[in-house]
Amino acid sequence: MAGQNQIAYKIQDCSNAVDEVLSKTKGRLLSVKPRDNRCIVSVIVPHDDQRPEKVVVRIDYADVDDSQDNGE
Repeated sequence: MAGQNQIAYKIQDCSNAVDEVLSKTKGRLLSVKPRDNRCIVSVIVPHDDQRPEKVVVRIDYADVDDSQDNGE
């Protein structure tokens, strides 16, 4: 079933995107939303004596894993 493979690729790609965002921001994962060609990752980034900041990062699948062909 092609649809199931496509979902698996999105999960794989978004997992990589989440790892990348968390390592760069040192934040805590709030949500992840797979879309057609990108993942939208929301994290909460703590600041020393200030309120935490919500950061939303949009990552195209091609930016996460250049070795994978997304049919484009």
